[in-house]
Amino acid sequence: MLRRAGFCLLILLLSTKIYAVQAIVSYTIFYIPVQGNTPARPYAEVSWQIDPTSIHYNRDKNGQWSSQLSANIIFSNDTGIVMKDKYNWNTPATDSIHAGSQMLIDLHRYVLPAGNIKMDIILTENGYADPFNFTDSFVIAPPVEQPYYSGLQLLDTAYKYPEENIFSKNGNIQIPLNLNFYNDDRSHIYFYAELYNVSSLGKEEEPLVQYAYISKKMRENPVYGLEIKDTISRKDIIPLMGHFDISTLPSGNYYLNISLIGKSNKALAGNTIFFQRSNKHPLTAANTEKAADTGIEQVNVFDIGSTFAAKFTAPQLKAVMKMLLPISKPTEKEAIRAFQRKPEEMYMRYFIYNFWKERNAKDPKKAWEDYTVNVKEVNKLFGNSALPGYETERGFIYLKYGKPTERVVVENESGALPYEVWQYNSTERQSSQGLFLFYRPGYMVNDYRLLHSTVIGELRNNNWRSTLYIQSANNTGSTNSRAEQYFPAGR
Repeated sequence: MLRRAGFCLLILLLSTKIYAVQAIVSYTIFYIPVQGNTPARPYAEVSWQIDPTSIHYNRDKNGQWSSQLSANIIFSNDTGIVMKDKYNWNTPATDSIHAGSQMLIDLHRYVLPAGNIKMDIILTENGYADPFNFTDSFVIAPPVEQPYYSGLQLLDTAYKYPEENIFSKNGNIQIPLNLNFYNDDRSHIYFYAELYNVSSLGKEEEPLVQYAYISKKMRENPVYGLEIKDTISRKDIIPLMGHFDISTLPSGNYYLNISLIGKSNKALAGNTIFFQRSNKHPLTAANTEKAADTGIEQVNVFDIGSTFAAKFTAPQLKAVMKMLLPISKPTEKEAIRAFQRKPEEMYMRYFIYNFWKERNAKDPKKAWEDYTVNVKEVNKLFGNSALPGYETERGFIYLKYGKPTERVVVENESGALPYEVWQYNSTERQSSQGLFLFYRPGYMVNDYRLLHSTVIGELRNNNWRSTLYIQSANNTGSTNSRAEQYFPAGR
C-alpha cells in the first residue's frame, strides 16, 4: 500500500484557518479469488478521511449540522480510463458539539486490471471552490498460481459487529488508518492482509508458518521482540489480522513485514509496509505485555460476566454509551453510533470493557469509576428535567476538556440571548487559549447550545453574531458586549 499524504499531517493538526477541503487518502490492493470459470481479479480498496474542520456546515430546520460533498475518482492506464466513479456524499447530520470532531471517512472498492495504474481523486464541497486533489500511481501485480499476499493495510480500529456496511470484513468492522504515522497517543499498531493460493502447496512444505514482525530496515531482523508466528493450514484464502504493542518502540522509521515460511525455512511469499513512530517516552520491555500470537478477533475472548460491564442493564448500557462519547476517539464514536442504531447487549459490554482496558490495562474498572465522578459532576451542574448533564452540550464539553479555566455567565445583556463564554488556557488539541461560546435559544428554558469555538476540531461558526444578538439594528453586537471582548472581529 502506498501513501503520499504525509504532507497533510501538519495541516490537520496545526492549522487554524483552512480555505479548502483537506483529506488523507490511502489504498490497498486485494484480490478476489478464482470463482468458477472467473479467474482471480485484483481490486483497490480506497479510503479517504476528511478533516472535519476544513469544511462548512449548514444547520437544518431541526438544528442539526451537516455538509454536502462530491467525489470524482478516475483510474487510468496506458490505454485510457479503466474505471471511474462519481457520487455525492452528505456528512452525517449531528449536533454542534460533534460537527467538528466527527470521523468523516469513506471507503470504496474498485476492480482494476493488473499493471501500471494512475489514480485521480477530486473531493469538492458543494457550493464552495478549492477542491481537494489527489493523484498517485502504483503497480498492481497480477495474481499468480503460487501463494501470494495482498497489500498490508494499517487499521485505525476493528471490532466485532454483526451489521454489514462498507467497512465490514470477516464479521468485523475494519476502519483503515489513512496515515502511516503513530504518535504518542497510539500504543498499538493494528494490521490486516490476505494470503492467497496456499492450497497450491504440497504437504511436503508443512508445517506452514505465517510470520509477522517489525524491523528497522525492510525484511531485516525484528526489533524489541515485536514478532508473531502462527502455524496455518492450506486454504485458498487466509485472512491475517494482528496487532503489536509498540509502546516500547522509540521514535523513528520502521517496517511491518509479513512472510509465509515453509518447512525448509524458506520464504514462500511476503509483503511489507513502511510506517513512522513518534514516541517521546518509550516504555521498557519489562513494563509492557509480551507480544503474543493474537489478533483483534481474539481480543474479546474472555468471560465478560466476571467484569464490571456485566452488571449494566440494557437501559444502562445505552446510557453508558452516551457518557463515553465526549472522550471517545472518532472511530469509537462511530462504533457507539452503530450500537445506538442497532443495540447488541453482548457486543456493547465487550466494547465498554475494552474501551476502559485500553485506557487502563491493569484496572479498567477503576478507570470507569474515576470517570463516573466527572459524570456526576456534570449531571449536578447542567442536568435538567429533560436531559441528564452528560447529554447536554455544556456537559459534553466539560467531560471532554475538563473544568474551564474561566466561565463567564451572561444572562441579561441588552440585545443578546443568554450566553456563556468558557475559556481554557490550553487544551489537548492546542497549547494556546481556547474559547467556547454557548447560548440559550428562545425556545429553550434550562439548556444551552454550543454556538462557536476557537478550539481546533470544534465547531467554528463565523456568523455567530447573527444568532446571538437579537435586537441590534445590524445584528453585530456592540463593543460593550462581553462576547465581543472575548471574540473580537475575526474570532
